Amino acid sequence: MRDASGTITRWKPITTEAFAHDVKALAKGLIGKNVQPGDRVAIFAPTRYEWAVADLAIMYAGGVVVPVYETSSPAQITPILREAKVRVVFTETNQQRQHFEKAYAQHNISNKVFCLEDEWCINTLVDAGAHISDETLEERRTRATLDDVATIVYTSGTTSDPKGAKITHRNLIGQVLNIAAAYSEVVHEQGSTVIFLPLAHVLARGLQFACLAGGMRVSHLSDPKELIGQLPTIQPSFLVLVPRVLEKIQENIAAQAENKRLASAWQKARAVAIQRGTYLEDKVAPAHIPTRHRAQHAFFDKLFYSRVRKLLGGNME
Repeated sequence: MRDASGTITRWKPITTEAFAHDVKALAKGLIGKNVQPGDRVAIFAPTRYEWAVADLAIMYAGGVVVPVYETSSPAQITPILREAKVRVVFTETNQQRQHFEKAYAQHNISNKVFCLEDEWCINTLVDAGAHISDETLEERRTRATLDDVATIVYTSGTTSDPKGAKITHRNLIGQVLNIAAAYSEVVHEQGSTVIFLPLAHVLARGLQFACLAGGMRVSHLSDPKELIGQLPTIQPSFLVLVPRVLEKIQENIAAQAENKRLASAWQKARAVAIQRGTYLEDKVAPAHIPTRHRAQHAFFDKLFYSRVRKLLGGNME
C-alpha cells in the first residue's frame, strides 16, 4: 500500500488460496471474452502482483503469454504485436490502454485491452466469466501438451526489432526443476524472496514459477530503487539480484566504514567473506575450514556481517 506521495507504507498479505481464486476468476473472464486456446495475450506492465495473476490466468485459459517490457517504445511494441498476432493486452495504466487501443485501431485489428490498475475494468472482465464452470476452466488448463508453446519471450529491441523465442511448457517445467535442484538450500517451503526484476525477462518468471511450485512466499516490487529500504519489512531468505544492486549495498557499507575510520577493516572483512564463500562453493565441511579463518570470520561477523544481514532483512540464508 502506498500513501499520497507514492511511498510504500505497508504490504498486503495474500494467501495462496486468494491467489488461486484471483487466477481462476481472471482466466474465466478471458474465456468469457472468447480467448481461444493458442491465442496470444500480452502483458505490458512493471513487476507487480497482478502481473503474476495475469500470467497464470492466461495459461489457465489456454492462451500464450507474450511479455512486453514496460519501458518499450511504440516502435518496439508494434513489431511484437504484428509478429505474435497479439489479440488481448493487459496494461498497467489506462493511459497505456488507450495507447494500445489507438495502435490497434490504426491497423484495423480486433482487440481487447484491459488495465490492471482499473478496478472497474478488471471487474468487468471477471464478470464476463461468471458463467464459465470450473469444469470448463479445468479442461482449458489441461488441454495444452508439454510441447505446446506456453510463452513467446522477446528481446528488448534496443539494437534492432525485438526477436521472439517460443518457449514450451516443457521448457518452463525444466527450468523450474533445474532451479529447484540447483538451489535446494534456498528454494523450499520456508523460503521467501522479493521479485523486483522485470517479469518480462524469463529469469524473473522462472524464479517466480520455481517459488510458486516450491510453496514459497513471494513479494513483488516494481521499483528496484525501493528494494533496500523495504528489505527489513519483507525479510526475504534469499534474493536474485543484478550486480549493480549488490555494488550499491557494498558502497553504502564502505562509506559508513570510512566515516568510522574502519575502511581497512572493511576491506579485510570483504576478503574473509569472499574466502568463506569459496569454502561453501567447494562444499568444505565446517570442521575442515582453517581455525584462523573461522576466528577471523567470527570477529568480522560481530563487526560487519551481522549489520549487513540486518540491512538485508535479517533473514538471509
